[in-house]
Amino acid sequence: TESFDLTGYAGNIVANPAGLTITFYLSQADAQSGTSPIASPYVSAGETIWVNLANTYCQTVTSFNLVVNPLPQLTEPLQSMTSCIGADGLADFDLAGHIPVITQEPGVTVGFYASQADAAVPQSPLPSPYHSAGGTIWVRLENADCFALAPLELIGATGPAIDTTPDALSVCDDNNDCFGVFDLTQAAADIWDSASIPAGVEFHYYLTPEDAEQQTQNFIAVPTAYPNNVPCNQTIYVSVTAPGSTCPSVAPLQLIVVPRPVANDDVQPVEQCDGEDNDGLAYFNLADQALLDEILGGLDGTTHTVTYYATAADVPANPIPFNGWAAYQSATADIIAVVTHTASGCRDQVTVPLVVLALPGVADIPPYRLCDDDFDQFMSFDIAGYVSGFLVAGQTAAFYASESDALSGNAPLGSPYTNTVPGSQYIWIVVSQGGCSHLTGMDIVVDPKPVPHLLAPDDALLFSCDDNNDGFAPFNLEDIADAMQMGVPATQMVINFYLTEQDAVAGNLPIDQTIPYVNVTQWAQTLYVGANNPETPGNCRSVWPVTLTVIPGAIAAELSDLVECDDDQDGFTQFNLTEQEAAIIALQTGPAPYQIRYFESASDAAQGISPIGNITNYTNQTAFTQQIWYRVDVTGGCHDEDSFFIKVNVPFNLPATLGLFTQCADADGNQLIEWDLPVEVPVPGITSGYQVHYYHSYADALTDTDEIMDPAHYTNQGPVDDLGVMVEDLATGCKSYTMATIRVLPLPHPQQLQDDVLVMCEENGSDTATFDLTQFEDELANGDMGMAFTYHTSLADAESGTAAIPASDVAAYVSSGGTIYIRVEQHTLPDDTGAYCHTVVAITLQVDQQPDLAPGKFLTGCEVPAGTGQMSFDLNDIIAEMMPGQDTSGFTFVFSDAGGPISAADALDYTNQTNPQTITVDVTNTATGCTASQTFDLIVKPGATAAAYAFAAQCDDFGDLTDGIAEFDL
Repeated sequence: TESFDLTGYAGNIVANPAGLTITFYLSQADAQSGTSPIASPYVSAGETIWVNLANTYCQTVTSFNLVVNPLPQLTEPLQSMTSCIGADGLADFDLAGHIPVITQEPGVTVGFYASQADAAVPQSPLPSPYHSAGGTIWVRLENADCFALAPLELIGATGPAIDTTPDALSVCDDNNDCFGVFDLTQAAADIWDSASIPAGVEFHYYLTPEDAEQQTQNFIAVPTAYPNNVPCNQTIYVSVTAPGSTCPSVAPLQLIVVPRPVANDDVQPVEQCDGEDNDGLAYFNLADQALLDEILGGLDGTTHTVTYYATAADVPANPIPFNGWAAYQSATADIIAVVTHTASGCRDQVTVPLVVLALPGVADIPPYRLCDDDFDQFMSFDIAGYVSGFLVAGQTAAFYASESDALSGNAPLGSPYTNTVPGSQYIWIVVSQGGCSHLTGMDIVVDPKPVPHLLAPDDALLFSCDDNNDGFAPFNLEDIADAMQMGVPATQMVINFYLTEQDAVAGNLPIDQTIPYVNVTQWAQTLYVGANNPETPGNCRSVWPVTLTVIPGAIAAELSDLVECDDDQDGFTQFNLTEQEAAIIALQTGPAPYQIRYFESASDAAQGISPIGNITNYTNQTAFTQQIWYRVDVTGGCHDEDSFFIKVNVPFNLPATLGLFTQCADADGNQLIEWDLPVEVPVPGITSGYQVHYYHSYADALTDTDEIMDPAHYTNQGPVDDLGVMVEDLATGCKSYTMATIRVLPLPHPQQLQDDVLVMCEENGSDTATFDLTQFEDELANGDMGMAFTYHTSLADAESGTAAIPASDVAAYVSSGGTIYIRVEQHTLPDDTGAYCHTVVAITLQVDQQPDLAPGKFLTGCEVPAGTGQMSFDLNDIIAEMMPGQDTSGFTFVFSDAGGPISAADALDYTNQTNPQTITVDVTNTATGCTASQTFDLIVKPGATAAAYAFAAQCDDFGDLTDGIAEFDL
């Protein structure tokens, strides 16, 4: 039921109720008889009310209906609405999507309001989605006649409780390029804050917080092996859900690529002396701080540790125990030092060379003799000066009277030293070199007179080879004197040669030893040697004959240098020293056989000692260039020496491999493409003096077979090709070899679009529309998580990857239509330029025009009866006004007033509610679905009104006086 204000309704019954008596009844009979009137307000469930209208002279009866319109109804009692709270502490509530839950009653509109007061007006409706922390809002349900209000509880739900500040995940950078591979699942227990994660808890890993909060399908597909795509540091967002709730909790996870420590890879050899047993072993102090500092190479020793390993195979499981560092026994070897960053565990390893130094080699030192100057068998000996003649460069000597003093270093002897044992005494000598020492000794002897070393009759120094068979030849008296001196310093014994014994005894007319002496007696001559010690009083002197003999000589040829190419850049290689022996033999004039030997020094060649053994495969001992002496011996002991050089030419220095070179397939997706190998697979550092050759394999390069004859236009044989490379030194002919790998990556394979045309309706007559360009991405990717998309307005920009539409605009791109080019990249592996392989997909944007509606139109009419301000309109009459000259058959028209849509039947006979009244018409093009709205006014013009007029009574005096007809002057 409802209470009706009958009196207030009177204005709807009669236009001008002034002067009228208006009474309401439940039946027509009561109204006509004036019995049982009803009062206002009147409560009714709906019925017919009869009205008696009366003035002074007349009355009339009419009726109207009381109608109780139903309130709009809820489908069911309102339940609370739940949505997940985001990072800002607010949730998005899809109010519009909740309408079917609230009511499914036809003709009912639903609005949402922050307060009951707003809902009752209504005013300030809430948007959908509604961004809120939750609480109570009000729902207004409204049909054509009535409305109802109901509260709706909004609940902001949260995900499970997690640690939103988990520890960062770190990996060590193997090549310090700031990229690595992470197992993201290692952070799960930290985020859950417990090693025990209940069943049903799910972790998903995303690149953006928005994806994580919305739990999109853009999660990282393989979280156990994720390569960071942001260098050095990247934040990943972890979405965690638990059973019983769809809301996630999101934690940012920091990924850190920790730089690998770079230790000193040029540690200088650690040297230790061999023991007296000379077994090749020594004890090394690996704990020496200077060595540790050198290995660290400037790294902070407080944040890095050093661990030693005997071999690379022992890393990391079998380190050298720390308690053995201070006295680590080893032969000459390379051990491994691993430097570890204490905090990150990242490490580097370098080689530490251990070198066992051999004890200094010293030849047996002959007795040191002096002529006794006073026959007491004691002399002052210059032991240091004497021994120095037997030492090599870098050796020093110390002298001791006993072995125990020599071993302990106590009481070293000075020099000169006077013997303490008459006649002769043994002196202990410690020879040191490079920190190593060797114990030897010598005799010091007091001689009555100096005695030179007498050469054997067959000593080679006493013979000279005749190069022209005339019986005369030069002799090197200096060499003979040196041999007779036998290491005794010249200050202690002087040897001279004389033509006669008398001259030798007297020391007169010595022969000049600085120039070769040619015998004056054919084939043989005896000279006399005078040996004296000028430092000793009495000139301790002795005279000895020596016979010089001339024999047929050998001839050493002047040979060319031998040249070979190196194969490992170290300046060493193998030579066949015998290559020129035929030229040597061809010069000899004496009888065979001939002996040809090769030596590493002129002195060895002259003495014929320590010849080179492997003369057909000899490795040079001095890098790049070495002088080799050769000696020709002929029958009779004559010989000749000369030398030549062996030279190592170094080929171009190539790395073991030039590396991996990558390009993308061509525009047709063909992975067999043309390469310009000299440009795209270059050999670094090549100059004009070298020529580069490319081959189909490394083996082909080594054998110089199957060379690629046109490397500037080479087509790879498969997606991955291994090539051989040979570099030839054009000046020396030396060659070096390496390899390279070329790879052609496939283009991305986006799925073919079902429909590549996006159609949107024009917005507000602007000839433009807003397009979501991203809506094709899922269809193109077809599940491929490695694809990335950018959008371009020209094909050239899409191919070059330039001038992309800003990412912030692609989901709401305003356009008047045309072609958009989507650059689809496969973010798996880049090519050599750092770009990813791509293909281009074109889509068409189409803007359908809105209906063209003229503004400012209205419908007018005159009120009937006058004074009501209302009339009946056919709203369809406005169509021709708004669309003049247009064919309207392809359009639909929906009219609305403040109460909502007007049915088509009511639009044909619509009575205005206010004057003027604004009506909205929505015009839809049925072919395109595009709609335009326009408003127009209904205007009711005032009707004519006439005052009531009562004529004066007239007598029936016209015609028949009883017919009731009289004449009036209107």
